[in-house]
Formats: sequence, C-alpha cells, structure tokens
Amino acid sequence: FYSGDSNGLQTTTTYTIATGADDGIAATSYKTSSSNSNYTTGFTNSNTVSYLGVNYDDEEIEYKYYVGYFRFTNIAAAQGATIKSAYLSLYKTGYTSYTGNHPFYVAALDADNQAAPTAAGHLNHSNYTTAEVVWNDDGAIRTASNDSFVKSPDIKTVIQEIVDRPGWSTGNSIVLMFFQKTAPPDYWALPRFEF
Repeated sequence: FYSGDSNGLQTTTTYTIATGADDGIAATSYKTSSSNSNYTTGFTNSNTVSYLGVNYDDEEIEYKYYVGYFRFTNIAAAQGATIKSAYLSLYKTGYTSYTGNHPFYVAALDADNQAAPTAAGHLNHSNYTTAEVVWNDDGAIRTASNDSFVKSPDIKTVIQEIVDRPGWSTGNSIVLMFFQKTAPPDYWALPRFEF
C-alpha cells in the first residue's frame, strides 16, 4: 500500500503472505438463504488453491458460501498514518459458472494486531471493519485471464480504519477478507485463487 506521514513523506510497500497459516478459508453448510454473514464449517489454512464465493445446489435449492482470509504481518504504518492507496492482489486460477458481474467484497478483521484465524467463526462478518470495498461488479475478476494476478479496487478505506484504531502500532498485522454477501439469483459465482 501507499502511505504518507505528516511531513509529506510517501512510501509504497508490497506485502506478501508469510506462512501457511496466514491464509485460508471457511464455509457455511448448505442453506436455503441467498444471503450470508456467518461461517460454521470447512475451516482450513492448508489448501494450495480454493474456490471463494457461493455455490448453488439447484436440486436442493441451497447455497454454500466460502470466505477467504489473507494475513499480512509487520505492516510499517504508524498509528493514524494516512493511507493514500492500497490494493489486494490475488492469483486467479479459474472461475466457475456465473457469467454476470456479481459483486464480491474486501474488508478486514477489525483488530489492532490480528492473529491468524483458527476457526470458521473468526471469519464472521460481525468481526469485519465497517469499511468494505466492492470488487467485481464490473466483471474484473470473472474476465481476467486464468493463471494471472487480479488487483482489487483501492481498499485504502479498509486499511485506514485499521491504522486509525487507538491500539494500532507499526509492525502489527492485518487480515483482509474476500467474501460474498448474497448469491446471484439461482446460480453460483466461484473464483478460484492460489493460497
């Protein structure tokens, strides 16, 4: 991300996932609701690739949601630093089925120094920042080439909310979330990313 201090010094820094536990997924059981905010099953931090989004079972008329988390450690940003821009870049290996431009979202776990999640419930939407950014309402993920990086829209509002926390300090960790709130009508949208 791109940050600046009160003296106008600006810095661009790239962060990558440090260890296997620093990224992973969780899921819901199949459910009849076409919207979701909680995860109850399927927690793992050992997949090498995973589908994220929502899967639709047209026989049972049920939906299963998958959320991904990405933990970035040792963030060099002082408490209250101004974040000029920030992006989440994921390596896309596929996209299945839905051909419309359905939105996904990026938020962060709302904590001063987030440890790696260890259970599905840690990824519930009630733990997220108020700030969130819509990604793919223009089809950017769906239409991007497989086996290539896709870059989110600017997520500076998400990062700003974390570094503005009173308990934030430089060197802390941020966990970003990639998720869907609602399913496409009677269909599914599942991008596959490398972890």
